[in-house]
Amino acid sequence: MRLLTRDAVVLYVTMFLDGDGMQYVPREVLRQIAAASAAPVFGVFETYLGHGIAAGSIESYGEQGRRTGELVARVLNGEEPSTIGVQPPVDATYLADFRQLRHWGIAENLMPEGSEVRYKEVTTWERYRWQILTALSVILVQAVLIGVLMIHRRRLHQTQYELHDEYERRRKAETAVLRVRTKLSRFSKQSSLGVMATAIAHEINQPLIAVQNYVLAARQRLRGDVDQSAKLEELLEKAGQQAGRVGEIIQRIRNLVTRDTPNLRPVLLISVIEQAIRIMEAEIENSGCEVKFRLPENLPPILADELQIQLVLINLLRNALRAVKNLEDSAERIIRIQVSRMSDRNVQVDVVDRGPGVAPARVAEIFAPLYTEMGDGMGMGLAVCQLVIEAHGGRIWYEPNPSGGAILSFTLRVEKGGQG
Repeated sequence: MRLLTRDAVVLYVTMFLDGDGMQYVPREVLRQIAAASAAPVFGVFETYLGHGIAAGSIESYGEQGRRTGELVARVLNGEEPSTIGVQPPVDATYLADFRQLRHWGIAENLMPEGSEVRYKEVTTWERYRWQILTALSVILVQAVLIGVLMIHRRRLHQTQYELHDEYERRRKAETAVLRVRTKLSRFSKQSSLGVMATAIAHEINQPLIAVQNYVLAARQRLRGDVDQSAKLEELLEKAGQQAGRVGEIIQRIRNLVTRDTPNLRPVLLISVIEQAIRIMEAEIENSGCEVKFRLPENLPPILADELQIQLVLINLLRNALRAVKNLEDSAERIIRIQVSRMSDRNVQVDVVDRGPGVAPARVAEIFAPLYTEMGDGMGMGLAVCQLVIEAHGGRIWYEPNPSGGAILSFTLRVEKGGQG
């Protein structure tokens, strides 16, 4: 067998006896032949695979056993053997021993299609491919992270140096600011007193103008020939009431500046609105304007400091009067006060005019102290209104009137348990 050429093959079938009558185990004979053969050995029995043959067209014993079991089951189930007939043989399959193929240098792709290669040795890569890839990925990620951390460490050191320099510059700047702040602190009380004086002057100007209007009306009636003592007495009584309001206003504004809690008590919003309109009636008449108001039915009392809410309404009415008094169309010189129930806890008051409104770029500034677009104003009206409304637990805001003009709105709380 050593003389076989490379293109030769050996087909081993079986061997139980030799010429001298000695008995052998076929697989032991196969091992000896395969060890001595100079060419690959092929066989036809499945039991030879793994004991020396390289490959073969083999009928599987497992498939034969399965078919035999099926035939036995059919007979046991009562089927006549004569009806079963002769069964076709089991189809042979191509089986190969991977170790023998590698030994003889036979490429696996030379096997017929559908062949089964057994005893194939799985390489470390094939067995642990995903584990190896996972480990390599982890190592790669760690390497990248280490690189990134090294870069960040270098940048951190650079940032620390820059922050140290910035800290020194900031410390020097803060020292300079502290010196300036110390100088400015001497003027803080004077500035606060100036703001308070401006607010007081703005608010007490309203009842003083009312006193002036009542006195002027009284003087005009004194010039007449008809005895108007009752009317004069009424005018002087109103003037006295407005003069008394000056002291109340000063006290209320001082409470605002010192942030004292307003004196909240249940009041009827209609009486607050009517009183504010009566105080402004002279200005309304002189401006050729008209004020209309509308309240929902069964409106419960509000919780408010009556005088402070009157001041808010008077401020908003005066701003609206200034906005509409120069309009040519008298139908547009109407100011509307609208009240709506927002919920069981709040009402909303809107003061609506048809004037020029506020430029969009200036809306954010109108509640700032000292802001004004009126030539004769001091810019404290809306800032004071905001203080008053926020002290009452509400809010105040501006919206453009869809019909042209401005809408200034604020909210107030209703008396707890009030029925709408």
